[in-house]
Amino acid sequence: LIVNGQSVKILFHDEKPNSIQFIGENIFKSGLNRIKSRNEEFLLWYEDNKLVKYSQPYKNCYAIISAIDDYDRKLDPKKRKPTGYKRLQSMKENAELLIQSLQQFGFPKKNIITLFDSNATSTALEDSLKLFWTGGKYSHADYLFFYFGGHADTLKEGIPCLITYDYNISSPLLTSFLMEEIGTRHSRYINAHHALFALDACHPGLALTESMNADSIETERLLKFKNLRSIRSDTENPARNLLLAGTDEQRALWVTGGIFTKALVNALDMHSDYNNDGIIGFDELAHYVSKEVTIHANSLNVRQYPSSYVLSEKGKCVFIPLK
Repeated sequence: LIVNGQSVKILFHDEKPNSIQFIGENIFKSGLNRIKSRNEEFLLWYEDNKLVKYSQPYKNCYAIISAIDDYDRKLDPKKRKPTGYKRLQSMKENAELLIQSLQQFGFPKKNIITLFDSNATSTALEDSLKLFWTGGKYSHADYLFFYFGGHADTLKEGIPCLITYDYNISSPLLTSFLMEEIGTRHSRYINAHHALFALDACHPGLALTESMNADSIETERLLKFKNLRSIRSDTENPARNLLLAGTDEQRALWVTGGIFTKALVNALDMHSDYNNDGIIGFDELAHYVSKEVTIHANSLNVRQYPSSYVLSEKGKCVFIPLK
């Protein structure tokens, strides 16, 4: 058998036909373990010197990845005037890296909707999310990852919005994506058991609504081994989680080159698995991204403090690598 990538010898017992003995020491690690036979792979959780079968909590993972660089609309097929927001340089590039990372966690490319530049309109974002509402084309999804990389602003009457490619200053609320829609309509009507919204969009107006709750995360708590009961509680309860790039300086978005997304990609490379249990929990992901972005931004004399929220549901999203 192959245990966590290592070839392991086993011993069969004639007296106990359904039991085997693994030969060697320290074969299993605390947390998630993978056992491969010639034809099958098993996930087992090792805790208190016991192995327990672990089932992958997500069967149908989908993502919506949107990113905009061309805010001056130099490449606009419709030849519209610039949006009035500064052109960005690396949002699409970083979004492509994020797509590659997600594929390592059971998000097949065919299940990833990409909306770049001219395709990232307010209507496209709205319609894509509605595909996951009850009765929609992808209502069978049990995990939805939504990402937006681009500008945000507080528009008329202090309403925070994501600035989409079709933005028009004469009709701002009709040509942008209202932030409150994430915490209200879409969180409520999306049928997926778990949904995570990651926004690399900088503006102080991206604030909490009554349906969101902040949870301070201590490093000591992250380093502590998380037992199976706790992980199952996170995954069995419905989850609506939110990660924000978090800054009160619009210039941070182009000065730092989307370091929030870069930190997110690095986190998904298992750098955020603080307790080494083989699973990246939402708390681990959020803590890593916040720490890395804050340090990098400070080195550039820019204020940027990412934040994370658990919306009205109690669950928390997790990431389990395929290998």
